Parts: sequence; C-alpha cells; structure tokens
Amino acid sequence: MPETPRAIDSLMDALLAKFPGAGGLEFFGVDADSRFRRCLERANSVRRSFLVEHRPGLNRIDLISLPDSFDKFLAKYDSKKRYNLKRQLRVARESVGGDLVLERIERPDQVLGFLRDIEALNGPNGAEPCPNEVELCRDLAERGLLLGYVLRAAGRPIACLMGKEYGETLRDRTLIDPIHPFDLRAGHFGLGALELTARYSELELGGQVFTGGLADPNLWTRKAQMTDVGFNWCLNRFVKMYFDWEHTEFANPVAYRPGAFQLTNDLYWLRFHVYF
Repeated sequence: MPETPRAIDSLMDALLAKFPGAGGLEFFGVDADSRFRRCLERANSVRRSFLVEHRPGLNRIDLISLPDSFDKFLAKYDSKKRYNLKRQLRVARESVGGDLVLERIERPDQVLGFLRDIEALNGPNGAEPCPNEVELCRDLAERGLLLGYVLRAAGRPIACLMGKEYGETLRDRTLIDPIHPFDLRAGHFGLGALELTARYSELELGGQVFTGGLADPNLWTRKAQMTDVGFNWCLNRFVKMYFDWEHTEFANPVAYRPGAFQLTNDLYWLRFHVYF
C-alpha cells in the first residue's frame, strides 16, 4: 500500500476515474494507527471528496427525516398527540426551573465548549477534553462536517449528540416507479414493487434525565432496544402502502397504564401514502 500523501493522491485519482459515481471506498486490513491511515487523512484528493472513518464491526446507521421547524413537526400528529407533546415540554421546563434550549454545534469556535459539556455529562469530575479529539472535531467543523447538539436546561447541559454531516441533507426520496405497476387487466398485469425493510436501534439516556427531574425512574427507563421489520408496497409511482412491526424491549419495566408495567412493547401499523 502507498504510504505518502502524494502516492495516495495518485491512487485515489485512479480509483475515482475508474468508479466516478462511487459514494465511498473501503480499505480492509488498515490499522487505525498506521502510517497509511495518517497519510490517507492528509491526502488532498481524499479531503476534497471523502471523510475518513475507522469502522470496527457492524455499522448501524439510522436516518431521521425531520422538517425545518417544530411547528411543522407537530403538524404531522393529531390534536391529542400535539397536546401531549406540548404538555411534556411544559412539565420538563417546570421540572428544571427554566427554559429548554437546543444549541446546534457546527463551528470550530464551539468545539471546545461542546466537548467540555460532553465530559461534564460523564460525571461531576469530568476530565478536560483530549487535545487530539479537540483537533479532530475542529478539523471536521472547518470542513463543514461536524454536526452536534446540546440540550440545555436553565443554562446547564443535560444531553449531547455528536455526529458527522457529509454530502447534502436528505430532504426527500425519489419516487419509485415500478417496472410493472399494479394492474389486474389482461395484458397489463402487474403487482407493483416491494421494498423489504428492517432496522435495529438502541437508545441510552444519561442518568441526568432522572436526577434533573425530567422523568420518574420508578415509571420509566433510560435504555431501550427496538427492532423494526416490515415491507413497503409501491402499487405505482404515486401510491404506496407501508406495513411494519415494531418490537421494543426496555431495560426496566415502564408504565403503560395506571398501576401496570411492561418490559416490552409491540406496535403494528399500516400507512397509506399518495403522492400528488
């Protein structure tokens, strides 16, 4: 393998010429601390087009489609759900004795404070952020790749989320046009297209969600695992049906009605979608 930035530039230029539409390249057997890895991160051709990441084991990626305002987010739900969400926000504000503020982290000058907030959430004696981590995050921010959030209650951090942004934000999906649209007429028979779906996700909140008064540990849990299995049926490019089974397991029993608790939850749902 080449071990100089110039040699890697030549290699990457050749690979990109061979695979012009490639959205990513994977190298196997490269140690995270190797000279090749360090040169790869410094190569101009890589920095122009790619984000270098070390991925040990299974790579789980969840995409969450969110509108550009909280009002549009609420508009997706019925009046009862909107009322409950607003009530939960009100209770959260009253519990912490102040307002809840979500801060977006994407600039180099925000990095050090952001990492200090993360360390503070790890314990009362949080260590100073590692210089290498500060340098890495600042580099990501300068390249427009850092995307993090801090949720503050009465000025103090109670939750942090750090991720990487690469490429354009996904705003919608291209319409799927089945090769054989749904049609039962003789000579035009077709059943549309099927998309199989599966997802596994985990949620773990910091203990501050309880100690900060946002939730009751006797009623709720801070850890959950969720599995989704289902399929989408595209009858034609404008009509789509979603079928899904969602199974959730909680680390501790949670209340689902007065006086009753459960360790798991199952949800079956069907959605009918018409594009126009």
